[in-house]
Amino acid sequence: IYNAACQTDGTKNNDIHWDIKQRPLKQLNSDFICASHVWNECWMRRYDLSNGEHDWQIIDSTPVLMCDGIRRTGPCSVSSLKNSELSFRWDSPFVHSTINGNKAHWIVYPDGNMELLDVQENIVGSKIITRSLTNEFAIEDITKNYKNLMKSSDRNGSLVKRPNNDVDFELKLSDDMKFGDNLTLQLHATNKSNETRTIATALSLCIVSSGNQKLISCYDQPIQLSNLGAGKNENIPLKVRSEQYMTYGKSENIILKYYIHSRVKETSQIFTRDDSVVFNKDDLVKLVLNEDVIETGKPVLLEIQITNTLQRRINNGRIHIDGLGINQVIPVNRAFTPKESATFNVKLNPTRVGVSRLYVT
Repeated sequence: IYNAACQTDGTKNNDIHWDIKQRPLKQLNSDFICASHVWNECWMRRYDLSNGEHDWQIIDSTPVLMCDGIRRTGPCSVSSLKNSELSFRWDSPFVHSTINGNKAHWIVYPDGNMELLDVQENIVGSKIITRSLTNEFAIEDITKNYKNLMKSSDRNGSLVKRPNNDVDFELKLSDDMKFGDNLTLQLHATNKSNETRTIATALSLCIVSSGNQKLISCYDQPIQLSNLGAGKNENIPLKVRSEQYMTYGKSENIILKYYIHSRVKETSQIFTRDDSVVFNKDDLVKLVLNEDVIETGKPVLLEIQITNTLQRRINNGRIHIDGLGINQVIPVNRAFTPKESATFNVKLNPTRVGVSRLYVT
């Protein structure tokens, strides 16, 4: 599930709060949307459903935070979920809010009053996939099995319509961002008016624990000023240095969130966005097996190439081989500098007959 609401109370509201200085209010921004989430399903006979339906049931075995003191795990009927029949057990409202919902951006004034700035519709559960049953190397988009797709997901959202909004904003991110890289977020602004517009853009970064979604640290970048001529467009680069997030842990232990707030001085137009950075991961291991058919009891040579794709040194490790009746662990007693590769030749002795998958990690 892409863009799943991980911290939800069973409602479809995901609220982001900003102060008058263009900064996120961390103490109020408790709603959290994960870049991805995984759950299991099983076929189950349930007489408590309408017409005694036999249906696929969602069993969420991924660790999630408690909601009302309970870990919401299901089983939840898939058909009831799609039809928004949330009165059936178990945990239907919670599971429904995991894949359905909007994101609302609010400005909070010093006196406590709030004003709605923007709403991004259908931002939650933008895509749901599973492994294809007909092609083991392909994926299948099954979003339509869970959601009413009358409205498409819109990650850029649609600004609350105000008559003085005459600057169009679009946030562009690279599809090839890797952990350890210096990052640049491009905010594309187009001035549709006949006058110059002055844009103040603030970027705030937050480091969040991937285990419990607890805030670790936040950093406010200096506000950038841009003068945009009448009818002109410009890319406003928002740069993030690698040391601003790498010092807080490994890529699997932390989440890098960004908050962007742009304000047009002349019209008070405001553009806000927040999201998590999704880092691409290159394969550390590549395999070469020259034999298409392997005979039981006949040794075969497996070539394992390991490449350090990280920007830091990695030390030692283990290669786990599982499959073909083989369960083997090979220690790697050496260090790899960034971009360094090494090849290991391993002799395998298969013992299992029939089609089998070989896993190397």
